[in-house]
Amino acid sequence: MAFTSLQSRLGQLPLVLAGPILRRTDARTVTVWVALREARSVAVEVFADGAGAVPLLRGERATVRLGERLHVVAVTARSSQAVLEPGKIYLYDLDFGNNQRLASPNVLSSTGGVTAMAAVAYAGFSKTLPSFALPPSSLGQLRIVHGSCRKSHGGGADALTALHTMLLDSVTDPFARPHHLLLTGDQIYADDVPDVLLHLIRDARTALGLPGEALPDIAPDSPELEPGHRGLYATDQAGMTAVVGIGSSSDFKVAKSHLLTFAEYALMYLFAWSPVLWPAAGDLPAVDRVHPPGTTVDGKDPRKYYAEELAAVTRFRAALADVRHGLANVPTYMIFDDHDVSDDWFLNQAWSRRVLTKPAGRQVVQNGLLAFALFQAWGNTPEAFESGWGAGLLAVAPNWAGSTPILESTLENNRLRHPSDWPTWNFRVTGPDVEAGGVTGPRYELIVLDARTWRSFPGGMSDPPALIEDGRMALQFPPREQTVEVSFVVAPAPVVGNPLPELIQEKVGTGPYGAFIGDRETWELHRGTFEALITRLAARGRPGADGRRKARVVLLSGDVHYGFTTRLQYWGDRPFRELAPAGSDLVAAQLTASACKNQEIKTYVVHAAGYGGLPESGSKRTLGWRARPQVRTGLPSVLPAAWVKTRWQPWLLAGEPPVLELETTPPLIDVTPPPDWAHRRDYLVAAGDLPTALDWAAILPVGVPGNPDPEQFRRAIGKFLGRRAVGVNNFGEVRLTWGSGEDKAVVHTLWWRRKGESTVPIEPLRVFTVSLSFSDANYPRPTAAGAP
Repeated sequence: MAFTSLQSRLGQLPLVLAGPILRRTDARTVTVWVALREARSVAVEVFADGAGAVPLLRGERATVRLGERLHVVAVTARSSQAVLEPGKIYLYDLDFGNNQRLASPNVLSSTGGVTAMAAVAYAGFSKTLPSFALPPSSLGQLRIVHGSCRKSHGGGADALTALHTMLLDSVTDPFARPHHLLLTGDQIYADDVPDVLLHLIRDARTALGLPGEALPDIAPDSPELEPGHRGLYATDQAGMTAVVGIGSSSDFKVAKSHLLTFAEYALMYLFAWSPVLWPAAGDLPAVDRVHPPGTTVDGKDPRKYYAEELAAVTRFRAALADVRHGLANVPTYMIFDDHDVSDDWFLNQAWSRRVLTKPAGRQVVQNGLLAFALFQAWGNTPEAFESGWGAGLLAVAPNWAGSTPILESTLENNRLRHPSDWPTWNFRVTGPDVEAGGVTGPRYELIVLDARTWRSFPGGMSDPPALIEDGRMALQFPPREQTVEVSFVVAPAPVVGNPLPELIQEKVGTGPYGAFIGDRETWELHRGTFEALITRLAARGRPGADGRRKARVVLLSGDVHYGFTTRLQYWGDRPFRELAPAGSDLVAAQLTASACKNQEIKTYVVHAAGYGGLPESGSKRTLGWRARPQVRTGLPSVLPAAWVKTRWQPWLLAGEPPVLELETTPPLIDVTPPPDWAHRRDYLVAAGDLPTALDWAAILPVGVPGNPDPEQFRRAIGKFLGRRAVGVNNFGEVRLTWGSGEDKAVVHTLWWRRKGESTVPIEPLRVFTVSLSFSDANYPRPTAAGAP
């Protein structure tokens, strides 16, 4: 069938356009986000499975109008008492007034009933409703899942469908089903949108009655705003840098359909989370509908890429039913990364000056942030949207014209600065209260960092940023309860990265354009911020038997488009800047899952190469000092002593703070005084080989020159794929092994498909185990002599 506009399909649309998505949930509150085609006052009711028709919790809230036929709300049911308990299944329903609930006709579908509820509910309960379970009291039963980076036309099949697969196997068991879903960034790709999807978004804006928005320095009907033609405006007028590094300076392939208006950002979320607004799978618009015959895009025939984009978008659309199903049944938390606004968002001082000095740039950034607030942040911290800055954002949204500077940033003294009522995007969640030793409190905490909007730029225009400026980092780590045994910390970019890609980033990402190509914004590239972060993490520890403070941390990240697992251990005798008490130690697991949908050639390289370029030890070991020490080296005695003193020592200990990287320094004889702290990063390998049923032919070339037995070659090489890093679309699962004393570990399972481009089931194919013991003999403390 041919494409038909959404305007002609309005009569077929149900009340619910997207959602329900289960958001912040604990023993006292349950929040559900939903998008509707009509203004309503929506109530959420929570029931215990099998316990009758009287709700345990109920809360009501009016929707916020974004258009004539688009209204959104994050509605919270709240109690002053802890009424929900671990170990039980709970169900929820939505009351839309007019005698309409989720199962009513024309709410989820025209028919309603059990058939309609199958889109958001699983079988096995007393009522056919979406369900959830609170995190268990036992850390050994906690199950957290995480993912990032879903590009609609990215390579491969969507790995977020793993959530639905997990629920099918575990949904009736309150201890086995996932308890938290963490989406750690790039929930949308605002800068890299396929032409076909921008066409659908523009069509939906008209059909749903979202207001138009005047953009600076361009007419509303300009051909430069059509799908495929936006690269010049996005780059020159708005200052965006998504196009840099993909070819010639005139190649706008990536930013050619960049989102610009608030309506476009808002609708992108509906198309990313729900199949409702999409045409039927076979009815997506053909190229001539989007690009009339004779049209060129940047001087090229769009037919050369449109078919490829259309095929990828068709795969994305096919997975949305499973994605929607899963999101309705697991408490979900989200944080932005750059693509939620635009590629390289606040990457460095050069980007910030380039964009924030342009009216179009400021407007586009505000549009992206306002959409993030309504579609992501509202469900993270619903209480913040009841007054103050959150209520202010909800108040301006219905009449947003893009010109109100409520979310406008500036660059002052090499730091990002914002209005006084700037939103607090970072947040904290705690596990259920547990009584232990006469003290009641949570056994774990979840801290989600804002590493985008509080950056500083202490170096040059293109130098790496401090991802969180010193004055703001402490505010993102509030005091913790003394009962907390482990901290989960979401940092969208990995704190401990894969050394091979990061080495390339460091070498390539220099100069005014190299920084945009290399994405030089890793934690380790700015030494002071990296050391400050791990020191603050160590400060959250509890006193141990040896009198030293000890912190166990699980770092959860995305961003990089491959998954991997590393271990960090830190010994802080006299910590950096006294940010932690003397004698503060840390052991952390860095768990990275990325991308849900964005595999490409360069990620396949990481899939095979893993941690290429590491020393044989598989580790990076560092010694640090508050003040520069004296060093005598083992360099040949024929070198003049003055030369050694002036050339080698400053090179070894340059920067703030002074550190020695033991894998890259010459042999050392003596360092005075002893280091104030030390840490080691170990890059882990998954246990075992891949299943023998793996379809090697789909992954490795059919013929291998000079090898008489290609199948043997495939099996020899293939068993190593993904052992160090998974470069195909993946999704992460986190569990703890929590014995007594030092018998503690985290298990990170990466789910992916044996054939990344196909729709074969997603499976848990790689398992990494990270010791969280402070006395593990496999990870001795680094010494000044460079011995292990």
